[in-house]
Amino acid sequence: MKKPRETYPQAIVPEHLSKLTIEKLSFERIYYIAPGESDDYKDPAIFESPSKSLLMSKSHAIDMADEFPASPIGSVGVMKTFLIDPDTKTVRDYYVADLRFVGDHDLIDTDNLAAELDQEEHMAWLSSIENTIMFSAFIAADQQAKTEENGRVHGAFYGNPKLYDALDKLDKRGNKLMKKFLQRQKTSEKLAQAARMVKPIESSKTKQPVVKTEEKKDLSVQFIQP
Repeated sequence: MKKPRETYPQAIVPEHLSKLTIEKLSFERIYYIAPGESDDYKDPAIFESPSKSLLMSKSHAIDMADEFPASPIGSVGVMKTFLIDPDTKTVRDYYVADLRFVGDHDLIDTDNLAAELDQEEHMAWLSSIENTIMFSAFIAADQQAKTEENGRVHGAFYGNPKLYDALDKLDKRGNKLMKKFLQRQKTSEKLAQAARMVKPIESSKTKQPVVKTEEKKDLSVQFIQP
């Protein structure tokens, strides 16, 4: 029997087959997640806590395609990063987010959501709130700045200043995605405009083929009586 290249003594499901969640993200890899809406059957993915913290559900499944979206509009950019404690020399995980492409008042406020629940639903909601991670820093759109023609949305940094380098990476990635999206949109508009300018051939000007018909000769024989 030919042995495989690698073997493992324990039958543990490898990470690449398990559901991808916020805690299982690779460091410095950015994904764009739809925050979700208030729904009776599905909890939002990213939402605002009663204390105004930004939270994300640990159980929310992240699709691999979320790393390369066609457009960042309506999504929250999320990234897992780390810092090394200078005293203990230990590594600690942190989470950062980019909120610039989410519309005003689009984040779910869980404080208002809880007020609409009965006791049983409220207990389930409390359980879901506990099963979350908190973002230690994030970018939000600068309300005083205008969006540039290339799609760049100016943002303000919130949170731990030690994580501003990570936020800068989120900022650049979001700007790049937005720029490419607008370029594709302009190209599509130009192609559509060019298509409208092409006039269809008028049927009246279409030349019909001329079919020539040969005259039939009378080959019948006439008998003349004397």
